[in-house]
Amino acid sequence: MPEAFTLPAGWGAARLVPPGAAVRSPCAAAGPAAAGAPRAYDHEGAMLEWSPGPANAEAAAVACDLEHVGRFAGEADPARTDPRLSVRAWVATEVLAKLANVPILAFVRDCGVADPGDAPQLERALPGAGSERARLWLAVSADGRHVACFGMRCASLTDPTPATS
Repeated sequence: MPEAFTLPAGWGAARLVPPGAAVRSPCAAAGPAAAGAPRAYDHEGAMLEWSPGPANAEAAAVACDLEHVGRFAGEADPARTDPRLSVRAWVATEVLAKLANVPILAFVRDCGVADPGDAPQLERALPGAGSERARLWLAVSADGRHVACFGMRCASLTDPTPATS
């Protein structure tokens, strides 16, 4: 059974589908617009599928990213070459790059790596996007093996207070 991620009220629903599982998207039943729901995959083939909610309705764009915590362990750990990287920082940076419509390596070169700290939410101005801002939500799977980031790009955020879980 796909595992769900906990998102703030209004942010919709997300699920993690294990590698190789038969996928019947609940988004497809919602119609053509939902069929293009944001998805991301980890290096083992697990799929994150997000059905954005009403809080994201005004967003100019939405994006998500998923990483398996094991990717950031051992010899393959990107933090060995760049200590700013953590799995939380990487998924946040990936989503910011997607929202800015910039390739990830160019985004890191020009803007650096996002630092989400320990908070589940991050808000940041987008480079070259005028007054547009990104709001991100980071979540960990129930088993602790995956970290996901969900984000929206808005001209202005209507709720300036951080969402809480």
